[in-house]
Amino acid sequence: MKKFYFLMTALSMSVAANAADWYLVGANYGWTDAAANKFEATADANVFTKTVDNLSGTIKIKEAEVWNTSFSSNGDKLKEGVSYSASKDGGDITVDGSIANATITINVADYTILVTGKASENEYSEVYLIGDFGDGWSESLTSYPLTSTNGTTFTGTYDLTAETTYFKMKAGSLVYGTGNVDIAVELGESYTASQFGNAFSIGAGEYTFTFELAKNADTGVLTVTGKGDTPNPPVIDTNPFQLHGQITGVATWETIDLTKNAEGNWEYTGTFVPGEFGLKEVDGSAYGKWIGGNANITEADKAYSFTAGENSTSTLEGTYTFVYNPTASTVTFIPYQGEIEIVKGYALRGTIVSGEWENYALTENNGVWETTLTVIPGEFGIQYTENGSQKGWFSAPSAAEAVVAEAGTYTAAGIGGTNWESSLEGQYTFKFNPETEKLEVVKVATGIDTIIAEDAEAVYYNLQGVRVTNPENGLYIRVAGKTASKVYIR
Repeated sequence: MKKFYFLMTALSMSVAANAADWYLVGANYGWTDAAANKFEATADANVFTKTVDNLSGTIKIKEAEVWNTSFSSNGDKLKEGVSYSASKDGGDITVDGSIANATITINVADYTILVTGKASENEYSEVYLIGDFGDGWSESLTSYPLTSTNGTTFTGTYDLTAETTYFKMKAGSLVYGTGNVDIAVELGESYTASQFGNAFSIGAGEYTFTFELAKNADTGVLTVTGKGDTPNPPVIDTNPFQLHGQITGVATWETIDLTKNAEGNWEYTGTFVPGEFGLKEVDGSAYGKWIGGNANITEADKAYSFTAGENSTSTLEGTYTFVYNPTASTVTFIPYQGEIEIVKGYALRGTIVSGEWENYALTENNGVWETTLTVIPGEFGIQYTENGSQKGWFSAPSAAEAVVAEAGTYTAAGIGGTNWESSLEGQYTFKFNPETEKLEVVKVATGIDTIIAEDAEAVYYNLQGVRVTNPENGLYIRVAGKTASKVYIR
């Protein structure tokens, strides 16, 4: 009798394990297991269905009280009538446009989704500024509409009183923001706004917001001006293009300027490896217009269609001339037989000038590469390039040697080290010797600096505030006159 009891218990537990509930969650449906969002079971234990009046925006399909088994994005958009192979525990799925009277069918055995209904493009009569306008963040605001007369350019003028306003644009069910970090808007500049990015920010004032957006587009262009001013982005005489991706051997992605050839196409000759890539068109915005291509490159000497879409991939490996034809919208990898002239270069790359990661070219002087910059606290390293492609990175060998708190000579190991953390402020010359792998940082003296240096004797303290007469290896606080700074003494 006991054996039968335990057998029935195990059986009931097995049935319960297979009877999990599944829920539709998303930007327009909430992110909790609401009863209204529950899928219905079918005769097939692995298949569940749900019908909604309108399916749009970003969604996931999750198991009750569980997130790591969610139906998640595979990188593509979810389209009406097309079977979608979802991933587990990934990013949000973006619905392509909106689907009216949508029946959603999921199969928990193979993680597929099929949506049937009536697909339609998002019709934008208005775009809204959403965000934090002094009363806390909200994505449901309708107080700041941008209106349009042509269906693609939306404008509105508002007096913002919050000291700093964080905002995005919402068109239908789609939300457009910045890339990976928040961006402080500068008047008259144009910025690419991408779906589901971070926020823009701007201080108090009266502004005119102009947002250019085609229906269902992955990106739009935002320009903010003072009230009554006319947006005036930089005029570009040509259309420079940049190759951006992993296919030059840099896993973290790098950007290479393409050169215009005699046929009017844009090219780069170098060594390539398999990986992902796309193109950036320099259009005056902070990031540029992204052209993903949606191409799968498997053959050389073949022109592949290269237009808007997801990132492209290449399986080619070797030396090629990469050619982009903007007129035909194609890319071609042409095998290169000759020897490539290697043009070497070094650049200081970091946040110590503008607060953003940017490159500052070094100029060679008798084997030493140098530049003089006015710097602020931040991170940096030394980038080594061949023909514009990053081939090496020089930084501190360890975190203990990464502190740059004063002028001096620092070890710059060409290995996977630690970016330097600089607390310097003012004008400094950076001198890098690739042979010795040493970086010399020299303070550019001013009259005031000279007077302070002559009159003030340096005093050292440890990090607990105790004065140290003869400091040895370690991190200390150096006080000279009215100036205090952290220094690492070897």
